[in-house]
Amino acid sequence: QHRLTEKTFFTEYQQFIGTPEYMSPEQAEMTGLDVDTRSDIYSLGVLLYELLTGTTPFEGEKLRSAAYDEIRRIIREDEPPKPSTRLNTLGDALGDVAKHRHAQPNQLCKIVRGDLDWVVMKAMEKDRTRRYETANEFAADIARHLGDEPVVAGPPSMGYRMRKFVRRNRAPVIAVAAVLLVLVAGVMVSTIFAIGQARARDEAVAARDEAVAARDEAERQAKISRAVVDFLTKDVLGKAKGKHTVFDLLDAACSSGRQKQSWPT
Repeated sequence: QHRLTEKTFFTEYQQFIGTPEYMSPEQAEMTGLDVDTRSDIYSLGVLLYELLTGTTPFEGEKLRSAAYDEIRRIIREDEPPKPSTRLNTLGDALGDVAKHRHAQPNQLCKIVRGDLDWVVMKAMEKDRTRRYETANEFAADIARHLGDEPVVAGPPSMGYRMRKFVRRNRAPVIAVAAVLLVLVAGVMVSTIFAIGQARARDEAVAARDEAVAARDEAERQAKISRAVVDFLTKDVLGKAKGKHTVFDLLDAACSSGRQKQSWPT
């Protein structure tokens, strides 16, 4: 059995002196961060995980084969599968694990799924502020599960999952965000350009319609003018018969106007 201590698992020269399977993320940071009881809660969560599944969250063989910095990265960043998920990946070994726990394989997975998943994962949170504050709180939540009471631990919110995803995949997320920003900017520029073109097209159509209306009006006025000139020269002066007094012209105009069938409009 591995022996746990109150201290970290590395020397002042930053060398591991124990197994890293039980090491909390803040211990793996090695930045001088004050390590408190919440680090012990993490280790207790690993022990409960092992009691339920027969294996630690991070496989010892994988950690032992990794380089020093990779071990620290795994502990700090990688999210281990939930206990129930790990049980479902054990294959033939699940039978032996269930047998030692006096349960059938399917029954063991059902027992672990839900409350125990949440309790273990809360104890093993990367962010220590989200873990149980004390071992008593941890034990009390386990007691609630055994007493069929609602546990304090629960599935993380969607917002929290998104923040964790961004933290784990910072570079790809930044790259995707940059691409989306460029796409949005491109759409906005294209939209503004299209709106400008549509407005210019509408203004051109309006100007053309005004020009056509002005031309039609000019032609109408010219037609009226020609009709008036023809009326005065042919009808009025022709009927005046050489009598060019004002009264003669007015009388001829009235007579011709009454006989005129229509005027251009």
